[in-house]
Amino acid sequence: MKIRTIISSICLMLLAISCSMGDEVLDEVGKVVTEEESRTDIYAEFDLALTGGTLQTKSVGTEAPDNNKTTEGVINSCYIAAFLGAEDALTNGSEIIASAFYNTYQGGDAIGSAPTKDNPNIYALGNHMIIKIPVRNADATDKPKVTFVAVANILSADAKKDLDGFVANCKTYGDILGRRITMTDPNIFVKFGSATISDYKVREKVLDECVEGENCTKVEIPVHQLTSAIQLEEFKVNKKVQTGTGSKGEPVFKEETVSDANVVSVSLLNAVTSTYVKKADPNVILRSSPVGPLSVGDDNPFHPDYNDSSVSPKPTYENISDIRFYTYANESNDVNKQTALKVVYTVNGVESTSTFKIKTDGAACVQPGNIYKLYVTITNGTAEGTCTVNDFISNTVTGTWEEVIK
Repeated sequence: MKIRTIISSICLMLLAISCSMGDEVLDEVGKVVTEEESRTDIYAEFDLALTGGTLQTKSVGTEAPDNNKTTEGVINSCYIAAFLGAEDALTNGSEIIASAFYNTYQGGDAIGSAPTKDNPNIYALGNHMIIKIPVRNADATDKPKVTFVAVANILSADAKKDLDGFVANCKTYGDILGRRITMTDPNIFVKFGSATISDYKVREKVLDECVEGENCTKVEIPVHQLTSAIQLEEFKVNKKVQTGTGSKGEPVFKEETVSDANVVSVSLLNAVTSTYVKKADPNVILRSSPVGPLSVGDDNPFHPDYNDSSVSPKPTYENISDIRFYTYANESNDVNKQTALKVVYTVNGVESTSTFKIKTDGAACVQPGNIYKLYVTITNGTAEGTCTVNDFISNTVTGTWEEVIK
């Protein structure tokens, strides 16, 4: 009887131990299934390209700058940061999950021009970006959206490094938005853009060869200029000539164009050299002196052949409307800091000067990614200026210019 009791007790004890061990295994299995570390390593590979050079503003149209005439659309370097989630869901604290820097200055092919019939300013980034995606397996349907943010041309040809520190200092989305650009000149044509992707391919093996459409995804990131351009598009001088009298004896005039009228030079006053990627710099940094004066026949450093040693003579400005000045956004309320275009001209050999503040929607303001084209008419010594504000192609937003009387 005692032996039977002992055996029974041993069996019960073994059963209890077995159940306890089973509970531990089940608990661990449950933990593995529900915890983040249980997920299989799933990767997404992205073949990235920038659609550069277009100026995307509130105007409807966009323009791809003529690469035969200007370097405005060129991209020589690019910082790319990737985030999990749609762009409208990103916060200042959203962490960068992957980043890369591409450039052409070290003799590599990290950025290559890949023009198409519709857009001559597409630049392919040579190295793909591979991102770890937090899903259970390659067949998962709950893949998060991925957002790519691009800042192009932050590496100058002279310095050959990221002077404004995006690569070294940006860990979050807020870091990118809060990075003040002060060292990269507006003449370098810094560009910014983003793209959110929801439909993309994933795979389990990170080293698998990329097969586009099967296990990697092509992404084009549209970028727009942070620089604005300002130019004198048209200049003419009229004179009022009395042709008779009206029914009440009042004089009747008509306007005739004066043939002996010429633009001597144009200059940009208060060009801004600081900005942020999504807003103007409220504490603007201005150039210490005007840009210019420039005249027809002066060297054109923005022509694509300007730095080609085999081209002689150097490209020059052939018309006054070829001269473009570049600045970052300027929303200053200080009248002494507002951007303006100075025009020196002669009428019948007599030299005069008019200065026009740049306006957007009626207020003295320069917005990023716009071209401001000034049309000047001088009538009997009085200068009147109007302008179009557009995005390098469509004159769909009309602004006004104000002459500064001194």
